Amino acid sequence: MHPGYGLLTDLVERVAALKMMRSEPNFLSILDSAKRIANITVGHTPEPIDLRLLREPEEVRLNDLATMVGDQIDEMISERNYVRAMQSFAAMAPELESFFKEVMVMVDDNALRRNRMSLLQKVGQAAGKIADVTKIVVDRSDYRA
Repeated sequence: MHPGYGLLTDLVERVAALKMMRSEPNFLSILDSAKRIANITVGHTPEPIDLRLLREPEEVRLNDLATMVGDQIDEMISERNYVRAMQSFAAMAPELESFFKEVMVMVDDNALRRNRMSLLQKVGQAAGKIADVTKIVVDRSDYRA
């Protein structure tokens, strides 16, 4: 077997998973969340999250969830179950939306701002393990009821 065959097969499976997810109602939330995180954190170098700086309940919940989902995604990727991995990431959407609604990321306190940006990058990295969904362009009219 050619050494590149496994990589090609893996790529084909990831693309197939993305195509399957396109029909899921939460597909846009995956894209929107990942793109929003990328926009907010552009130029930020991720740092370890300082748990003492997680002041809002939404930050604590999102951090815990991102840790759990990141571990699940690692396991699912090792099993090459990319659809389940994306579904696991998409399940974070309500908690992420709550975070965006209740927590101001771009605060004056530099340490707090950097910690919140690192938290968002932790969430975004979970999706990035599957595919760079920030590069996907969709026709939103396909998703209107």
